[in-house]
Amino acid sequence: MWSSIAVSGSTVHVVWQDDRESTDDIFYKKSTDGGTHWEADTRISNNGATSSERPTVAVSDSAVHVVWMDRRDGPNGEIYYTRNPTGNISGGLNRILPAAENGVLLQTYPNPSHFSTTIRFSISHTMNVRVTVRDILGFVVATPVDSPQHAGVYEVPFDARSLARGMYLCTLETNGDVVHTLMTAIK
Repeated sequence: MWSSIAVSGSTVHVVWQDDRESTDDIFYKKSTDGGTHWEADTRISNNGATSSERPTVAVSDSAVHVVWMDRRDGPNGEIYYTRNPTGNISGGLNRILPAAENGVLLQTYPNPSHFSTTIRFSISHTMNVRVTVRDILGFVVATPVDSPQHAGVYEVPFDARSLARGMYLCTLETNGDVVHTLMTAIK
């Protein structure tokens, strides 16, 4: 269910939601010859009793990016991300790491925000974390976090009163991975 496809040259990447292991998980496979032959399926998420749903795949240069909704942190679900930095290299399926190994999560709430919001993120192991807020021109207007963090879920209060009304890009950078979410300030 919920399949998504991305093509770069003759390499085709596909992700989908699959319940073959008794719960919904996200699977990936690729073809390096335009879809004539396919490599074996790779399970990206593995959450036991919880559900992973609605995956999307995108390709940028040689990197493959996959996002999906996951209920491992509660019934409302969160967005998870993983990537394969060398996705178009033949035999690279095992380089797409499960979210438990390299996954990061980023969201803001409430969104839209009148005065303050909370930036919530999770990381799977100790790493350097930088969270920035950028305006629509790309200028950094705030850096709420810029330090090493241990594995876990973080909720960082952010005072949005100084922001002009509009859309902002909240970015989480962790050891080479970058995740974005949009944040709206309303007055």
